[in-house]
Amino acid sequence: MKKRYILFLVIVIIPFIKVNALNCYEQIITENTGNFNCKDVKSDTLIFKDKEGTDYTNYFSYEKVDEGKYRITPNLSMNIDNNVEIKEIIVSDGSTNATIKIKNKNYVTTTTTTTTDPSVKELIVTLDPNNSNGEKSEKSCKINSITTYCNVTLPKLDTEGFNGWGTASTCKEGNIGSIKVEKDITYYACYNNKTNITENKNLYLKSLKLSNKDKIENIDFGTFSIKKTEYSFQVLYEVKNIVVEATADDGIKIEVSGNEDLKVGDNEIVIKLTNENNESNEYKLNVKRLNEGEIITKEHYLKSLVIGGYTIDFKKNILKYEITIDNQLTKLEITAIPENETDTVKIINNENLENNSKIEIQVSGEDETNTTYTINILKEKKSELILYIGIGLISLLIIILIILIIIKKNKKNKSNENIEVLNI
Repeated sequence: MKKRYILFLVIVIIPFIKVNALNCYEQIITENTGNFNCKDVKSDTLIFKDKEGTDYTNYFSYEKVDEGKYRITPNLSMNIDNNVEIKEIIVSDGSTNATIKIKNKNYVTTTTTTTTDPSVKELIVTLDPNNSNGEKSEKSCKINSITTYCNVTLPKLDTEGFNGWGTASTCKEGNIGSIKVEKDITYYACYNNKTNITENKNLYLKSLKLSNKDKIENIDFGTFSIKKTEYSFQVLYEVKNIVVEATADDGIKIEVSGNEDLKVGDNEIVIKLTNENNESNEYKLNVKRLNEGEIITKEHYLKSLVIGGYTIDFKKNILKYEITIDNQLTKLEITAIPENETDTVKIINNENLENNSKIEIQVSGEDETNTTYTINILKEKKSELILYIGIGLISLLIIILIILIIIKKNKKNKSNENIEVLNI
């Protein structure tokens, strides 16, 4: 009987013998010399990411000090937003995660930040690429239920002198990539070529139109922007001469060269603008004249891709991405803008997301060809704590039940002994 009780207790206690992997001591590092000690590590390779999935592995070094125990040293030169006091980094050994915390030494509690009403669900960023001299565009992001800000990925302009986005129309350098948005705001394109961009605003075309000289039909060279000074496109074999219709401010001389007798293959058309001070600016048209019988093929790319609440390093010619999302999330807020205005975008499988779900973003053109971007979804592993608590409670109840049975049996045996004594 005792052997059965011992075996049963061993089985009950086994869940408690398991030790959580990757146990990192609760510390907050504030100096470059600080480090974290993590034990019960199951792999020789550690990965460091934040909650948004941004990889921070290159910002940490670690050394094995004992079996299953590592000392992790952070490099606090990592880029931490000054509005963030504590940066949480998730350490993973491939099977289990732990969170270590780094305090931002540049954080000042008196820093004034502009926040928005938590009831606002969407914030708008107005992008002005030509400093009020051309068309503007808007990008939006939604505020989640926890924070009063969201992230917007800024597009890269294919324009000479472009050097990011800033909040002043006279900026020479600004932000590139993702920005933190706390209110509706306007960002201007910053240009680092002062002579051509800032002072001589009139050295730009006001309009540009291209047509086939022989058939008098328009040629598609892309979307015209006054500060986009270089364009690349294809024309059919039948197009040998191109008519360039360009307008500029009064007093600007316009000269066009290279638009006659196009050869098969690559050609360059130059549109030169000169003002009264003999200052100049040029637009370049890179034209590929196709071989006889070839047809024009258009590439269908996204100009921008924004996933609400998550940061990705988007590049139009990279078609596969991977993000880790909250385990309870079943749908993502996705804003996808095509590079070609005539293209259409279709988002597929962005419902009932599970681990390893694949969201497809299909960009289709009028020529019935398409390009597909894929986002692989990883879901954060559920904590084992609830499971352990459940097993623990059940085990405790079983132990109590066994003890009660043993007590009851002992009482019964004692009662029988008393009866036997009385009978004697």
